[in-house]
Amino acid sequence: MKPALLRYRLILLAASPLVLIYTLYRAVKDGGWRYFCQRFAFALPPGRDAVWVHCASVGEVNTALPLLRRLQTRLASPLLVSTSTPTGARVLQNALGDEVQHVYLPLDYTPLVGRFLRRLRPRALLIAETELWPVTISAAAEAGLPVIVFNARLTERTLHSPRWLGAAYRHACARLHAILARSEEDRARFISLGATADKTETLGSLKLASSGPVKIHSAGLPSPCWLAASTHDDEELRIARAWMAAPADALLVIAPRHPERRGQILRQLADAGISATLRSREPVVPAGCRVYIADTLGELPQLMQDAVCVFMGGSLVERGGHNLIEPAALGKAVLSGPSLSNFVEEAHLLREAGGLLEVRDAQELSVRVKALLADPEQAAALGRRNAQACRAAAGIEETYLQRILSLLDTRPLQSP
Repeated sequence: MKPALLRYRLILLAASPLVLIYTLYRAVKDGGWRYFCQRFAFALPPGRDAVWVHCASVGEVNTALPLLRRLQTRLASPLLVSTSTPTGARVLQNALGDEVQHVYLPLDYTPLVGRFLRRLRPRALLIAETELWPVTISAAAEAGLPVIVFNARLTERTLHSPRWLGAAYRHACARLHAILARSEEDRARFISLGATADKTETLGSLKLASSGPVKIHSAGLPSPCWLAASTHDDEELRIARAWMAAPADALLVIAPRHPERRGQILRQLADAGISATLRSREPVVPAGCRVYIADTLGELPQLMQDAVCVFMGGSLVERGGHNLIEPAALGKAVLSGPSLSNFVEEAHLLREAGGLLEVRDAQELSVRVKALLADPEQAAALGRRNAQACRAAAGIEETYLQRILSLLDTRPLQSP
């Protein structure tokens, strides 16, 4: 057993009962039998020579979609996409259907990863963003797979991991075939974590990629309305409280990052005296509704399309924000809280364009939104600036595609 992985494997082994209980809980809650089995590398589909792409959850799937569509047209090999969560699997299914094969990533234990690799026999592993599973990466590299991290990013928290985990990360980084970083800062972080400089390069943020000319239909929301998207625990309550404190003739739509939190959100709002309606129960917004919880999957672009402006969550709490480019590319005025560490480049792009409104708290957010609702021309002007900035920055998926193809040296290729 390699010393760098010894403590990591022992700690993971000690945590096995908790891992089993949590996996069973997720299976019962929303994953189902396939989720439970495949997390332990059972009930896997037959496969061979696929290019395996791992996207942890919803955010990584959405980021990777433009690249996945390009890879489909250029690779002779099939695509195998793994996720760690049921919500990520559903977003993938909604976007690509049966065009790609989906499996759940096995837990990071040597026997499970080994069984996964023997059964599916992929030819390469592409990992989106931050998923550094030491055993999986090491086993894939030892099996001869080129392992590439794309749109690679690292947080300060990862850099300051406990010593045993940092040693496992360094071991994994040293076995990566290539790291395609989204920024120079992320490239430097990977190098400080143990990656070699000659295998690490900066390509830019894949979140700036264009999804192509896709027509987005209305979600059927009443006008005017505004959207708080990808919100986290405590954000919904803060936003709804501030919004209800100063009445306005507009609907607040909240699309939580994790829709399964719907019950918790309703309870928090009810305790604060705020009545809310779930979209899963009432697809048509009832008369008199002021707060509407969009707890459905796959509808975020449609919800954004109907909104006068969009606030991106994970930014009023310390989560680093969420994808600002998604509403900006749709020509929407975009608002955000102060926590944007995961989207530094994207925030800079929209700031430079003059289409990003940054607020300190929920009260300031409410004031800004009401001003935009009162002046729809101003909201539209901010949206036009954002859309123009996104169009100018689009095309990064082609850069990633060409670099990945050259690294894989995959032949033959289909015609573009």
